[in-house]
This record gives sequence, C-alpha cells and structure tokens, in this order.
Amino acid sequence: MKIIVLVKVVPKKVEFDKDKKRLKRSQESMINPSDYFALGAAIELKNKFGFNVHAVSMAPPNSKDLLVKLYDYGVDQIFLLSDSLFANSDVFATSNVLTNFINKFDSNYDYIFAGNFSSDGLTGVLPGEIASKLSIFYFSNVVAVDYQENHLIIEKANINQIIRFRIEKKALLSFSDKGMFKALPNLYYAFESKEKTIEILSNDTLKISTLDVGTEGSKTSIKDIFEIKLDIQNDLIKENGSMVITEILLKEVLNESIGDL
Repeated sequence: MKIIVLVKVVPKKVEFDKDKKRLKRSQESMINPSDYFALGAAIELKNKFGFNVHAVSMAPPNSKDLLVKLYDYGVDQIFLLSDSLFANSDVFATSNVLTNFINKFDSNYDYIFAGNFSSDGLTGVLPGEIASKLSIFYFSNVVAVDYQENHLIIEKANINQIIRFRIEKKALLSFSDKGMFKALPNLYYAFESKEKTIEILSNDTLKISTLDVGTEGSKTSIKDIFEIKLDIQNDLIKENGSMVITEILLKEVLNESIGDL
C-alpha cells in the first residue's frame, strides 16, 4: 500500500520580480506549510497500517538539502523533479510534469495526498488538475483520515459541516490546515539506519515534450504585477468576509487599471 505526498518548496518570504513577472526563487525556502498536514496524515496511516510513503517535489536542484529532512518525518522515498525546462511552469504545466512522473515511475500508488494551498499562490487548483489528468477521484479540504476494511475513510470540511466518505478506489486528497494531523520530526526515523538519498529526475529521464512544460506548456501568462495596499488591514470583518474581501480587491484592481490608462 502506497501514498504519494506532493510537496512544494516555497520562498519563506513572497516577493515578486516585477521585470520578469514572477516570484523571486533565489531567497531562503521552506516546505509549503499546508503540505505538512498531508504528510502528517500519510505518516499516521504508515504507523498504523503499514503504508509506504513517497514524497515528490518539482523544484530547483538546490532544494534537495531541504527535502532530505523529510526522512526524519517518516518518508520512505523522496523524488525531486528538476530541470531548467520546468522553470516558469504554471499550474497546467506543473501538473503535466507531476502526472508524467506518477504514470511512468510511481503508478502503483493507492492514494495521493497534498496540501490545500501553497503559500506562494493560494489558488488551490493544482491537486484537482492532477486528479483530472490521472482520472481519479479528488476530495479537497480533508481534515481527518482512517483506514478500515481495505478502504480509506475521510472527513471533509464543507462550510459548516463535516462530511464523511468511504473511498474504494484511487483518489487524491488535499488537506486543510485545520486537519487532525501535522507532521513532526520523529527521533525514531531521524536515527533510522538506512540510506537517505533523493532520486533526482530531469527531463532527460521524464522525456516530456518541451511544448508541455515551462512557458511553452503554460496556459496562463502574467500581464502585470502590482502591489495592493489596503487601509483596512486592522479592521475586523465579522460578516460576509469573502464578499467584503472580493469587493475590496476588485476595487483596488480597477483603480490600478484606471491609473495605467
């Protein structure tokens, strides 16, 4: 039984290069905070039911020093997908790389776990895109998991209620940061006597068309980057939070656009 955990390496501080219209990646990095909840759930199932846990990340080659620490949490094998061709990939192109790897090199999985959002994007659409390309079920906002009678039992937060599902087939789950499990380093795994290496795969191995990755494979392009400064950052929004924030952002974007005319 195997769980693949999708792990993203993100900058500790989100800053944009306005000239290149992309995130600055040269600064100090960390594991995406939300991914620790996916990893924690996977390790919980490993400790209770013997699941094998693989972690896979598409990131620059210098990320290996950060990713190797996941062995201390209980991960059994780590894969780093890294190639200069993958730079500037949007969600669509990134999902091409990850699904290609899974189909070719790790297809005997039972479940795929991921965080709900990445701290450098907050779109939350990558897990669903991957599930769609793999033709498997997708459940977001998962807060709890268990394993009973060869089936995965999950609890998913949905507005003001928790919905329970019994999963009989392969599925991808993205975990809420309100979940029950958050991965922590474990002394047993940290001092475990096994080789702790990372398998790095470039596109020479993955053999993905250059038209499907990077800028060429991306379906979105960034027209402009600008900073929005809000004067109400200390105000407490008590009701209709999503609507109020949407209206504020829309107003700021429109003001910025008008100012460019």
